[in-house]
Amino acid sequence: MNYTNKHRLSNLLVSILTSDTGNQSPQGLRVTRLINPPRIGVLLKHYRDRIEVDVGDTVASAFGTAFHSWVENAITQMNDPSYILEERIAADINIGNGPVTISGQLDIQKVRADGSIDIKDTKTCAMYKVKAKKYEDWEKQLNVYAWLVRQTKKVNSISVLAFMKDWKRDAYNPPCAVQEIPIPLWPEEKAERYIKKRVKLHTTASIDNLPLCTDEERWMRGDKTVAIVKPGAKKATKLFTTKEEAEQYIDNSGEDFRLEKRKPFYMRCENWCDVAPFCDQHKRG
Repeated sequence: MNYTNKHRLSNLLVSILTSDTGNQSPQGLRVTRLINPPRIGVLLKHYRDRIEVDVGDTVASAFGTAFHSWVENAITQMNDPSYILEERIAADINIGNGPVTISGQLDIQKVRADGSIDIKDTKTCAMYKVKAKKYEDWEKQLNVYAWLVRQTKKVNSISVLAFMKDWKRDAYNPPCAVQEIPIPLWPEEKAERYIKKRVKLHTTASIDNLPLCTDEERWMRGDKTVAIVKPGAKKATKLFTTKEEAEQYIDNSGEDFRLEKRKPFYMRCENWCDVAPFCDQHKRG
């Protein structure tokens, strides 16, 4: 990966934003990669020497790293041996053609009196995610963590410590800028099925066999719809899922409408995907 400096930031800021103390060679297939689209993983590997990231776009990642360090230091100062911090766990799973190693680094494990584990993951997030209860990605990630822990221990619960970066005091907002959000703990069989499915997707994907990212994985905003609009009007009269339905409605109404194809916006592709310049799916829209 190559860094650019489009905003001419000082050497001091560049050093701060590009420093990385994380483990660069974790064992096996990481949980964060497992739950992400295989297409992104393949393109990252194939184009790694050509990918460019501007240092100004790494601020969110830097905040996340600093935040995790702060949490780790704070809990360490509690001097409570029942907390296990930043432990990397690995386990093998067999999908029929040999074992594949899955690994993940868990932020916090709380050991209960009976020896079972409460898994707690720390997240900085936008307030809308908590208000809308959009926890699907967290649910997948934490249940894979739970599967890893379950190979040797019992898991009692999983939860996210959510710190809302843009929280404001308002009657319509959550009452506090931080919440511990319980996440549903899947049965072991469901977690294993999910992991096997994801492992198969990743291990069979290649530069010549790239699966498409789903609308959910692309963080689609808006709908794939066809609108009919009266001349001079700013808003659509009616929305349809296909062009044929819209044309039939116009024919039956006898009125003068124009067709507008509404294109969705793929937030991840446009703003958050480092391999978007090399992705034919993104170029097609």
